[in-house]
Amino acid sequence: YSAAPGEEVNVTAGIQNRSSFPFVLKNIKITYGSKDLSFDKKLDDNEYFAAKSSVLLPADAPISQPYWLKEKHGKGNYVVDDQRLIGKAENDPPITAEFTLSAYNTTLTFSTPVYYQWTDPVKGEEYRPFIITPPVTINIDDNVYVFPDGKAKKVNLMLTGNTAHSKGTLKLDLPEGWRAEPADYNFSIDGLHNEKQFSFNVYPPAGKSEGELKAEALIGNKIISKGLITINHPYFPIQTYFPPAEAKIVRLDIKKVVNNIGYIMGPGDKVPDALEELGYNVTMLDGNDIENGDLSRFDAVITGIRLYNTNKRMKYLQPKLLDYVKNGGTLVVQYNKDFGLVTEDIGPYPFHISRDRVTDEDSKVTFTNPESRLLNYPNKITEEDFNGWIQERGVYFPDKWDPKYKTVLACHDPGEADLDGGLLYTSYGKGTFIYTGYDWFRELPAGVPGAFRLFVNLISAGHSQNTGADK
Repeated sequence: YSAAPGEEVNVTAGIQNRSSFPFVLKNIKITYGSKDLSFDKKLDDNEYFAAKSSVLLPADAPISQPYWLKEKHGKGNYVVDDQRLIGKAENDPPITAEFTLSAYNTTLTFSTPVYYQWTDPVKGEEYRPFIITPPVTINIDDNVYVFPDGKAKKVNLMLTGNTAHSKGTLKLDLPEGWRAEPADYNFSIDGLHNEKQFSFNVYPPAGKSEGELKAEALIGNKIISKGLITINHPYFPIQTYFPPAEAKIVRLDIKKVVNNIGYIMGPGDKVPDALEELGYNVTMLDGNDIENGDLSRFDAVITGIRLYNTNKRMKYLQPKLLDYVKNGGTLVVQYNKDFGLVTEDIGPYPFHISRDRVTDEDSKVTFTNPESRLLNYPNKITEEDFNGWIQERGVYFPDKWDPKYKTVLACHDPGEADLDGGLLYTSYGKGTFIYTGYDWFRELPAGVPGAFRLFVNLISAGHSQNTGADK
């Protein structure tokens, strides 16, 4: 189903006349200047006729990358240099077969894409588009690597050979101050689509830093730095694209004071993985753990996005979580939608979730309570910590709340009033309850440094310090 530039491709071009009309096949031509196949073949009713040919792909043949993904996208838009492509649902096929027929002194010429055909033991005859691939592709295990200290992290790469034999050197291109061990690998892969895994230990610089880690394969005098993503669903043709073989790397300036986190998953997010990247011990909790387990062993418990919209048992489990807070725990509740809540009693005191949101990810954030420990312990939060956020600030902010809650942050979309309900907190018994509509589920997996620093402060809210009580 694929070949690399410079390789030869064997093509079978077949045609079948499904009528008694007296078509005569005159010519078949395959893309890339292969030898024309000339015929004077009358196609009888329901007769299938096929001819074989070989095609030598040019050394500079473009890979089968969707045209809107050839360049890195901007903020909210793709970069397409050739505006004539705008509106096309997909690229033109890399190889086509052109058929020329004649009948009654009239010539008919049409073309059809070259597909790969195989037989599935269950589904029968299957097809997928033929694609042109880089000689090798490199897939990196993770999209983001977060370094909370100076210790190295292992970066695993999967190298796939897209030719019968691939040979070269594999290395990492890192920002200044970062280094990898080993410096490189010599590789050799025999067999089409065979894979080999390689690992590098990546060491961060001493101070805060962020940038891109790029995996590169040097084959001859050509550098290849593309991954491979295949989308395979039953109801449309298999789609393939080649993203840059890159990952974000972040060396944080961050302090941690707690370690054990309990996490109750909602419909799904990657916040637990991001916390584990920081070195936290994250335990996933289910209903039985909450009802019958010992929550006091956790420094903080976090609920996943939309948990109170999707888990009907939370109506009965919430009193257990509030007891955990009352006895000294820290509960951080991430955003829920304003409709379909299984319980209105999410917090120890009432608040109302609205549809208020801030969609401008660059919206200026002000501090409604600068002295709050959430902005000062263990990390001093500044305006700089709200740089580089993605997609939006937050969603479904509360618009009404009991006076016992305090606010911390405010922001707004252009032309609108400030919204200060995105982060509410209160003391309850010996512990702390926090409700937040800010987009941690987007920012943490994206490796946004300031989002990590502030979220660490939230889950550290119950940790004792010498600076006294919160204001």
